Amino acid sequence: MKQKTLSVFSIFIICSLCLLIGVLSTVIGCFCWIYNTPAIKEAFVKTYTNEDNSFSVEETVDNILSGTVEINVPLALLELNEEPFDYKLTEKDKENGFSNIKKNSDGSATYTIKKKEYNKFIEEYKAEIKSSLDSLTTDGSFPSIQKIEYTDNFDKITIIANKEKFESGLDGMCVMTCGLSSCMYQMFDVNSNGKCTVVVKDSTTGEAFKTTMFPDALQE
Repeated sequence: MKQKTLSVFSIFIICSLCLLIGVLSTVIGCFCWIYNTPAIKEAFVKTYTNEDNSFSVEETVDNILSGTVEINVPLALLELNEEPFDYKLTEKDKENGFSNIKKNSDGSATYTIKKKEYNKFIEEYKAEIKSSLDSLTTDGSFPSIQKIEYTDNFDKITIIANKEKFESGLDGMCVMTCGLSSCMYQMFDVNSNGKCTVVVKDSTTGEAFKTTMFPDALQE
């Protein structure tokens, strides 16, 4: 029986392929080790960051792994205080993880934030809105209001109040406060439909005697 023999060229090709596979495995292994070791990752990032910080290995890797989220904010909400918006990130924006803001042709603004930072931001913001709505029944500003109920993303808010006291005083302002709170939250919640219904019910009869739609009410 004849035994098959390999030519010198065949042996060279096989050795080259084995060497290439070994080098690729080593490079990938080293990269994963660098990225998952904080101290080494920091040194690696500093080494490959431009002087003007225009390119960062850390930013590139994070964006590939987690992506970014873009949030569009209408001009009407940007100028609620009736002052021109300067389309610049504030220190608070930067603390919350926003990395860029762009002015659009219609006057709206598009914010950019890393997805991993966004998830943290939106949960903290939701907690702030909940606390703000809950405080409306405890701080004494609206004495006729007994309870405020809301859905998880604030697309429906129900105000339970004494009808007679509500209609005879200034507690109707609470509707606008609730609507604005919802609009501000939904402005940053990429999963929301951007709309909110605020319903006021009589605490005695359960009758819904006032319904306001947002953001429509802001344009009236």
